[in-house]
Amino acid sequence: MSITERERPFRLRPRRPRRTDENASVWPTALRRVLALLQNAGKQGIARQSKRNGRNAARGARDFAQCCAVRVSYSQNRIRGQWAAHARYVARESAMGHERDGHQGFNAKSDAVDIVETAAGWQSAGDSRMFKVILSPEFGERLDLKALTRELVRRMERDLDLPLEWVAAAHFNTEHPHVHMLLRGIADGQEVRLARQYVRSGIRKHAEDLCTAQLGYRTDADRAEARAREVDQPRFTSLDYALQ
Repeated sequence: MSITERERPFRLRPRRPRRTDENASVWPTALRRVLALLQNAGKQGIARQSKRNGRNAARGARDFAQCCAVRVSYSQNRIRGQWAAHARYVARESAMGHERDGHQGFNAKSDAVDIVETAAGWQSAGDSRMFKVILSPEFGERLDLKALTRELVRRMERDLDLPLEWVAAAHFNTEHPHVHMLLRGIADGQEVRLARQYVRSGIRKHAEDLCTAQLGYRTDADRAEARAREVDQPRFTSLDYALQ
């Protein structure tokens, strides 16, 4: 018996979806975006971690650096003879210590510079101001203070791109040896400007790095000695902060 056309078996064959350029690009594009996001997230995480570790490493190094207090002020040219008067004080206090040569101080090239004559000359030249710098290292008695001062000024000259004129005296008449430096307010025909942030960070960091170069990093014994010295200090010290 023959099978009629109507009775002939058949199979359903669903039509294949048409492949368009839009359908072809959706998944690869989305996948590329996801992979890019994951890659960027990984890089940012590594960068943040590296930056964090770098800050911690830098902070750790600073924690063990030698300490040096730096104070910078200035005197304006108002009263005749006032700069020479301050220079006499600096020279007199120096003479009470190791230096006993009258008005002599030191500068970049000499260990025998007349402090009073130098300061008076600056004022007579009509300079508008003279900077007064005090360097007070934590362990000044162990340091070559002249070498410290000279190298500090060399670094300042590089930072400011100016040849600085100065004179200084080391004071050993107190429990903590320190340096008084007079810095001329004119250099290479222009006024010297010391930004507050540069004084706080730049000069102080240079001074502490130079102290560390001479003495090495602070040891536990150094820390203990520094704490012991603070007990009798008539000022607010780190011990007071610790007790709060």
